Amino acid sequence: SFANDGVERYLLDNDGASQGRFIRKHTTGTVLFATMVDGTPSKSTTTTNLVNTSYVMTLAGQSTNNPNQQNFLNGIQEGTDNNSDFTPNTWGTYFEVGSATNGTVQLNGICKNIAIHNRKNTSSEVLAEATLLK
Repeated sequence: SFANDGVERYLLDNDGASQGRFIRKHTTGTVLFATMVDGTPSKSTTTTNLVNTSYVMTLAGQSTNNPNQQNFLNGIQEGTDNNSDFTPNTWGTYFEVGSATNGTVQLNGICKNIAIHNRKNTSSEVLAEATLLK
């Protein structure tokens, strides 16, 4: 988890430039936020993360049908984004875990488990996986 340490931290990033997708923490907060479209932050989690506490963060997204994006913390939904359908931009060449693609804004923590799926999981699937990973 992240303290409000004044440092931006990345969990996941890709090198898609303005089309970047990421999960990160702002410099002035303790909640996580993610984006799927055009590098613009969309929805944040609402839980204030506690220091020395582990969490399971999940981003479930799809380019058609609503919700386009759902954020989950420990299997509980904490924010949806009902955008218009969109055509995903290219993802770039690299996918980084624990820092931005340029090696800066590092996690400064531990990524215990990572799961990547080729489809948007349902809320019940996210909860089941979060229970297994916790």
